[in-house]
Amino acid sequence: NLYFTNAFERQTYLEVLAINTTHRLVLLKAAAEDRPRDLAVSPKLRLLFWTDGGQNPKIERALLDGTNRSVLASGSLGSPRGLTVDYASDFLYWTDDALDAISRMATDGTQRQIVRYGSRLPGPMGLAVFGNYLLWVDRKLGKLFQASKDPANTDPPQVIRDGMDGLVDVAVFDPATQPTAAQLVGFNPCQKDNGRCQQLCFAEAPRCACAHGSLLSNGVTCGYDLDDFLVFSTDYTLNSLRLDPADHSSPFPAVTLGYNLLALDYHHAAKRVFFAQYSGTGRSRVGYGVAYDWVHQRLYWTEYSQKNIQAVGVDGGNRSLVAQANRPKAIIVDPCYGYLYWTDWGYPASIERATLAGNFRSSIIDNGLSSPTGLTMDVDERMLYWTDSNRALHSDGPRTGRWSLHGVQYPYALTVHQQDVFWTDWTTRAVYRAGPRTTARASRTGPNDIHVYTAAKQGMCASPCQQFNGGCSHVCVSGPSGPECQCPQQGSWYLANSGKDCIQVSGPRCQPGEFTCLSGACILARWTCDGEPDCQDGSDELERVCADRTCPSGQIKCENTNICIHSDDLCNGCNNCGDNSDENPLFCDCADGSDEAERQCATPQPTCAPLQYMCVSGQCVDAGQVCNGQKDCEDNSDEKGCGINECRSPSVHKCAQVCTDTLTGYYCSCHPGYRLMADGKACADLDECRDTPAVCSQLCENAAGSYHCKCVPGYLRQPDGRACRQNSGVEPHLLYSNRYYNPQAGLSNVVGLDFDHQEKRLYWLDANSGRIERMRLEGDADRETLVDYNLGGAEALAVDWERSYWVENDYGLLVNGDESWYGRYQKSSCTGEFRVVVLDGLGGLCVRGPRWDGRPRCQGHHHGQAWRGPSGLTIDYATNKIFFADAHLNFLE
Repeated sequence: NLYFTNAFERQTYLEVLAINTTHRLVLLKAAAEDRPRDLAVSPKLRLLFWTDGGQNPKIERALLDGTNRSVLASGSLGSPRGLTVDYASDFLYWTDDALDAISRMATDGTQRQIVRYGSRLPGPMGLAVFGNYLLWVDRKLGKLFQASKDPANTDPPQVIRDGMDGLVDVAVFDPATQPTAAQLVGFNPCQKDNGRCQQLCFAEAPRCACAHGSLLSNGVTCGYDLDDFLVFSTDYTLNSLRLDPADHSSPFPAVTLGYNLLALDYHHAAKRVFFAQYSGTGRSRVGYGVAYDWVHQRLYWTEYSQKNIQAVGVDGGNRSLVAQANRPKAIIVDPCYGYLYWTDWGYPASIERATLAGNFRSSIIDNGLSSPTGLTMDVDERMLYWTDSNRALHSDGPRTGRWSLHGVQYPYALTVHQQDVFWTDWTTRAVYRAGPRTTARASRTGPNDIHVYTAAKQGMCASPCQQFNGGCSHVCVSGPSGPECQCPQQGSWYLANSGKDCIQVSGPRCQPGEFTCLSGACILARWTCDGEPDCQDGSDELERVCADRTCPSGQIKCENTNICIHSDDLCNGCNNCGDNSDENPLFCDCADGSDEAERQCATPQPTCAPLQYMCVSGQCVDAGQVCNGQKDCEDNSDEKGCGINECRSPSVHKCAQVCTDTLTGYYCSCHPGYRLMADGKACADLDECRDTPAVCSQLCENAAGSYHCKCVPGYLRQPDGRACRQNSGVEPHLLYSNRYYNPQAGLSNVVGLDFDHQEKRLYWLDANSGRIERMRLEGDADRETLVDYNLGGAEALAVDWERSYWVENDYGLLVNGDESWYGRYQKSSCTGEFRVVVLDGLGGLCVRGPRWDGRPRCQGHHHGQAWRGPSGLTIDYATNKIFFADAHLNFLE
């Protein structure tokens, strides 16, 4: 392995390269104030040493893989250089041109001694050990010296060579300086077959490491695409970085792709990266922005010079013009919601939105922008983030409004992952990372576009285009209200038949009430999907046309033929549908079909034991007898359909989402987030927000096939995606009382406790003293008595920021008083036997316990359930939910 330091303007790397390979790994990135310089390796001790000439000069060591790092010397150092190891004695030698000295110490940092010092060593630099001698170069004198390595030997050094300029280092080329015998350096586990390591091997144990990819569980092989990582482009290459700043390996090797590599995006499931190269204004075919729609497998890009946005299939087909623009730059897609967004440098600069087909276009941000270059979305929070090369980083969302990060120089592209924002800067030529608490930077040469390569940003969702191409003849993309169809860019087309079919412009168009054949011919709309082709090209009977057909109001769609008939034609003795489905006796016995209602006709379904197959007749046979070529079911149903995969033909199985083939048939199921409907084929969205209790800690927003947990302003969503934590910067405190003492106020028998956050006051009700008092939360200051009479049965207290309320059970009252009076103005709000009271600042709430007959009652603006002994009550203001305790039934709810 070859170790070396790599110094950039702002940071220095310590790297290792497996010789004769391309496996190069950064072992450590020095802090800004550090400057690693000279290196020395001891294969015998399995240790790596280096000098640091930064703000705090020191000499450090680590294992050969960069781990177990420690400082050996940090005092009495000026500018340590020329580090070398004496393999015979295991001593470290180094020069210090600031102190005009040569020193040594043991490899554990002990036995430190000065070997040579004084004015005769004005500029010692490189150093080598050969036998009992030291050899070093002095850059100021231009000489190579030799002297004893023993500190006790003070013989003058011998000049080996002089008259040399620019001296930096010296090495002795001799086998004795690099012993390989096992008795001298120990057994080398990496010598044979590289220690079985696929990439890098370090001699301790051995230990394998990956310069690219991640180490698999077998400890020797490197795998790719195991973790999320950063992918970004430079002017010539495609690069990657780990999200963990402590992990310096690269997820994949840098790929050289040519000049002006600007925009990129990826498809995680297919393990593909898409990129665009800019050839200059007026010459580029693909411009500054690229975005991949992973649901419909289409690639979108901005055409800066041609002033439009285009899209194409991943196979290069179905290229379409999406929208005209002024000076479009960055672009992103949101296929699960049916939208695309882009930045525009026109005047005024703006961020615009349209559906994936370019419809319903609107400018969502058109003020406060100068040169918006980068654009991304936090798909979980539904927040847009963008960069403005003349201003700062920004974000915008439906609840939190706009947010800015200033102090950046020329932000270009950006991406968001969990709680972190990553962006590239064209001025500093670096990749930056900003999190909730820290900001980190990783230097790279000329970074351009950037993304976090993760499956979390490309979650799957249902699309109406997945069934019969959404009814579209050519391109189908999902919009916010359903499928939207597009026509190819080449040629002259128009959309007909409710915007579903692309028809070439060649003659007069069809009239209302007519259907336009793909050839352009016109037929009556009622002739479609009647089982007989009326268009010469048969386009009126295509499966995609008929599957999507809807009948006018007052008409019914026949089950198999898709013909529309009037409801009066049902059960009239005529075969109006062509398949006689309108005369089905299941609903023709009663005019309203009530004799066949499910609740009337439901019968227990027969079942079979495990490892048995149920025949159509209900008979049970061993599962191993199915499709064995013998008639085991009396109705032979165990041998019907064998070897046929109905799932290969959507027109046969008609499953909306998932079809699973079985030995004798198939069954339909749904993707996670959906439920199978009663017909056993269609899938309906599962509303997790409604059907799964406490699926989100605060706000829940249902989505097609999924749901999103969100937090109210002032809270941040936790990494689990469900819980929310407070983000106000104010440390919360728990105030409590237990009828015996109150640690905060030093009182006894405090039965009611509340506070006013705005006034920073603590309120309490003391049953022993019969008083309601208050004081400042900071301590026992401004203590006041608000009420000191008629409190013999007081049990609970609440403050609504303007008044105080308390329960007075001796009088069966809920009392409130204007706080400004110190209890002078009081009135009864409710009567009865009360236990607890909590005030919601939006409306007010009072709860009382059971009456003599045991029936609970509630009174106020909000009403509760039938509780027997409610003894505790509070409100979650984030979700407007009431939490209560019942001492009689022993529960919290």
